[in-house]
Amino acid sequence: QQQHQQHQQRQQQQQQQEGATLSSTLLGDTRVSEWSRELGQRQRRTVAERRREDWESTQAIKSLEDFRRALCGRFRTTVAAWRAAIDPESLNQVTFSQFFLALDRIGGINAKMQKLWNELDSSGQGWFSLKHLDPHADHELSAFRQALLAKFRDLRTAWAYGFAPDRAERLDEETFVKRIGRHLEEEWPRRRVKQIFKLLLPEPLVGRIHVMQEDLLLLLLDVPVKERSELIVHVRRPGLLREG
Repeated sequence: QQQHQQHQQRQQQQQQQEGATLSSTLLGDTRVSEWSRELGQRQRRTVAERRREDWESTQAIKSLEDFRRALCGRFRTTVAAWRAAIDPESLNQVTFSQFFLALDRIGGINAKMQKLWNELDSSGQGWFSLKHLDPHADHELSAFRQALLAKFRDLRTAWAYGFAPDRAERLDEETFVKRIGRHLEEEWPRRRVKQIFKLLLPEPLVGRIHVMQEDLLLLLLDVPVKERSELIVHVRRPGLLREG
């Protein structure tokens, strides 16, 4: 009988232990569940806050200058926005309907479109170019092209003998500035060339922080399409460098 009582006591203790373990497990599951719910709520609050911030920032686009800032915030530069979303075919003439599609591609832009269009097409010609969106960037790209073509016969030669004599396919900022600085005059100091490097970079989503030969095509945006090929490869003039 004593043995039987001891056996019952052991069973009770075992049941109590199992009950405590089960309670602990359930409590743990509850805590995990509560933590998951709390985490989900935090994530939803974060997303909502970000959307609200995006909405508030797009609501602030009331002028062309606001639009430029929004483009730079998303694409790094207005030039990167131009090549990626506004004028992907590089025609440098964007009509109203094309601009509407561009805003759709960009997304998140909530602006008074007609007012913005009137600022971009202030002359009423029915289209706008990079010059109207960002006059300074347009001027710098054009001036850099002219400086290169004053030294080299075409852009392909400029890349081969100015930027990449070692046949490099891409250049980081330091190499870009150092190599082309050897050929350009004093009006192109290091700081100005670094700005050109930045303008030639694609948007951040591309994941590239180097300039490649194809990026030099941006220097031809303000050149009529029919005249661009000769500036890329000038086949009629012998020699690598311009004389004089």
